[in-house]
Amino acid sequence: MRILCLNPAPLGNINKDDLLVKEGRCMERSGAWSNLRMPITLAYISAILKHEGYEVRLIDNIAMKYLGRPVDMQKLIGSFEPDMLILNTSIPSIFNEDMENAKMAKGINKSIVTAMFGVAPTLIPDEILKTGIIDICMRKEPELTIKEICKAIRDKKSLKDVKGISFLREGRIVHNSDSDELIDLDSLPLPDYESLPLDAYRTPVDKDKQVLIDVSRGCPHQCIYCTGTKYYGHVFRHRDPKKVADEMEHVSRLGVKKVLFWADTFTLNNNFVYKLCDEITRRGLEKKMSWIVNSRVNTVTPELLKKMDEAGCFLIGFGVESGVQEILDYVNKGIKLQDSVNAFRWIKDTNILSASHVVFGLTPFETAKTVKQTIDFVYNKLEPNYANFHIATPYPGTKLYEIYDKGGYIINRNFSMLESINANIRLPHLSEDDLIYWRNYAFYHFYFRKKFILQEIKKLKSAREAYNLATNGIWFLNGWVNAKK
Repeated sequence: MRILCLNPAPLGNINKDDLLVKEGRCMERSGAWSNLRMPITLAYISAILKHEGYEVRLIDNIAMKYLGRPVDMQKLIGSFEPDMLILNTSIPSIFNEDMENAKMAKGINKSIVTAMFGVAPTLIPDEILKTGIIDICMRKEPELTIKEICKAIRDKKSLKDVKGISFLREGRIVHNSDSDELIDLDSLPLPDYESLPLDAYRTPVDKDKQVLIDVSRGCPHQCIYCTGTKYYGHVFRHRDPKKVADEMEHVSRLGVKKVLFWADTFTLNNNFVYKLCDEITRRGLEKKMSWIVNSRVNTVTPELLKKMDEAGCFLIGFGVESGVQEILDYVNKGIKLQDSVNAFRWIKDTNILSASHVVFGLTPFETAKTVKQTIDFVYNKLEPNYANFHIATPYPGTKLYEIYDKGGYIINRNFSMLESINANIRLPHLSEDDLIYWRNYAFYHFYFRKKFILQEIKKLKSAREAYNLATNGIWFLNGWVNAKK
């Protein structure tokens, strides 16, 4: 049985700013951080199916487009003749390039089985299956589900007993029950790094190869806007620190110097982080590579940050969300403003850089005054090294969507527009134009400050890095300050 694992790219021409990063709840244009990220779940699926004995091809055509060497999918499908096409998806791309590639495959071979995974098939399987182009939607984590699907197809058995999927049967949509089995992350094989174009995944300025390494999944928190828990669930699980370090050694041999530890909240279990840092330094890996994480401001301590610094951490992204406590409480963020102040103050005593993630429009009572409070809080109280400013996006299936739908605040239900760069909402005190204005204002006034420019210049080591900083700065701002309504 031949299987094609595809990260689909648009079939026509596209600017590199508009190439999508599609991984779990991360559904952003490449311009968001001026680089591409590898599709780690797709690479896991490829490795799993190869281990099961299937003939598998893994194609990240988004990365290949970025490199200027896009794969001709019609030619590949015609020559490889896959029995099954597995597509990595996101909500903004689901009815565009994801569906276009599936339709093209069906046009070449109408008997090919098309299956999708990601947040989109998890949240909107009915809308996807109604097209008649997709045969199977995998809901939530796909690594266990895909083995059962392929086994059923190979053995010509019904899909009715495969948990965690929605599928078409004789033109009718069938929703099987959710899988109640959580993935043991230590049981997964190494992702299929060798089949990915690692040259495409590089850091913006120094151009080091960067990969994702999965360290934990699940989040016990109840933020009303988040799709992460819909996909990975609320049960927190982490890997054996020794296995994470083993994987770091493996990618180091592939020329990788930067790692993004893939986790909703890397520091949720401090004991795990201490053990991982000890394992990294014991092996001397901090001398070979450095790493980035995402975290919550109320899960770090000065001691933990110092330990992470010693082990090679160079950047932490914190979900600050707002500088107004009432807004944080409304969205069930579970943090206090002082938690953010503490985390950003403590990190300044280390060599680790900080990034602040902020969202405008998270509540119906957001106003220009509360937006300005948040901007002032970030600029003057937190003083992060970097900042990202988003517009609230009510994704189907979240509590935020339910509230905004009931309140009549959603003005755009086009799935292709559901990105935090776009204004899809109109609030009682802020129009869609207001939200775009404040998002653009926050970006420009943050990144064109003398303090930020000097910070970046001081880090430069060569004329080449100066060129990369300038070009990627333009890429970054173009990626964010080109909103649509």
